[in-house]
Amino acid sequence: MISKIFLTKLFAYQWVKIGLIVFGVSAVGTTGLVAVKQISDNRQVNLVQPTAPEAETPIFPEGFNTNFPAESTNGGSDGQKAGQKATVKNSGSSGASQSSGDSSGASSNSSSQDSGQDSGESADQSSDNVLSSCGANYSFFSHSPLDSSNFTGLVPLGNLNPSGHTFPTDHIYFYLTNPNQKSAVYAPGNATVTKISASEHVGQGYTDYSISFKPCSELEVYFLHISSLSQTLQNVLVAPYGWDSTYTTGGSTYRNYGKNVSVSVSAGDQIGTAGGNPGQNALDMGAYDTRTTLNFINPSARQNSVHTVCPIDYYSGNLKTTLMGRFGDYDGDPKRTTEPVCGSIDQDAAETAQGIWLVKGTTKVSGEDPHLALVHNNIYPNKAVFSVGTSMSASGLPAKPFEFYPSGSGLVNRDFDDVRSDGNIYCYQLDGQGWVEGNFTIILQLTFSTALKIEKQSSASCGSGPWTFTGNQSEFVR
Repeated sequence: MISKIFLTKLFAYQWVKIGLIVFGVSAVGTTGLVAVKQISDNRQVNLVQPTAPEAETPIFPEGFNTNFPAESTNGGSDGQKAGQKATVKNSGSSGASQSSGDSSGASSNSSSQDSGQDSGESADQSSDNVLSSCGANYSFFSHSPLDSSNFTGLVPLGNLNPSGHTFPTDHIYFYLTNPNQKSAVYAPGNATVTKISASEHVGQGYTDYSISFKPCSELEVYFLHISSLSQTLQNVLVAPYGWDSTYTTGGSTYRNYGKNVSVSVSAGDQIGTAGGNPGQNALDMGAYDTRTTLNFINPSARQNSVHTVCPIDYYSGNLKTTLMGRFGDYDGDPKRTTEPVCGSIDQDAAETAQGIWLVKGTTKVSGEDPHLALVHNNIYPNKAVFSVGTSMSASGLPAKPFEFYPSGSGLVNRDFDDVRSDGNIYCYQLDGQGWVEGNFTIILQLTFSTALKIEKQSSASCGSGPWTFTGNQSEFVR
């Protein structure tokens, strides 16, 4: 029987929208988290409720080159909804809700937050400054980006929220305690702010900012969904801009502008605020370290994300331990316990079905929306996920995440890293209970080590097979 606690949480956590930000000269799409607390995160055993992304507004016109950070370009001003949190606490199983990149909350210490100003910043705009090499140093940060009371949960790398986040997401989310109020955002360490971008929602009365900074030459860290800049940073974000464009789409007008800068900040300096803008419930934080290269089968599909690292790894001491201990669902419960607790995005397994796949015919990756990922949940990695983009309309499978408990044998619900080009067709169902959208199955075949086909079928359960494609399959390659 479903408890009153479950019903309360199920209806209390409504869809939340994600704000969209431009980062550098590229579009940063919606920062959504799939919030199905059960499957997506593994808390629930039989109830799956993947989130449905709402229509998104591209931050740049179609064809604009977007390659940093690796975010969907179709994320609109407020982006995708974070799914509802369907939670049935079941010891053993999991279901984390992957929340939207707009979590709940920034609480406020209003005086400093509203001004966004901190006396520790110095406006050094000599762009000739050359940063020193990181060398063998991996400890740079000593201050949390938010006060501890101002965020409820810290969502790990690898969140899924198709179609904007069809691939495992390359940044983490600090979910705000009170998203309707502004909370101070601090520099985590001594660094140089190198880039500031803005997405002005013309006619809607607010602007969404991103900040990129470097403590050394190889490591770049960024914040997305900054609701206001400190006065020092606002003073340098003035014309002439490095990029500046205005366009209208979906009946709304957006102005995207920004520039490369050089502003020194110290650990604990307030650099802006998070929260207070419509639909923005989380502060996103990501990092790229060129000393690290992840092992993707098709690196071009992930662009800068091949250098993704966990920003919390660059802390040390008690603060690092404290922040690592908060990784889990967007409301702080459950926690991720599987190492690495910060999550991972590089799940490709060669010669198997596991990993990211590009829709057949792709010549250039300019967004994740049409593609596919066969990966694992970022809260409970023992749950497998079909992260489906927009290319499976032929068989009627929508752009959503579909999760299941994998099996180590047989042809039903077999884990993706066991599926090979062995001539077999594999069938998937949710433990015989059906998906929340209705009772159907998904069949999959790896036709070659770098090619697969997949189709939704109307059968309520897999049965014993064999299964055949009906001609409505979609094909993917890598």
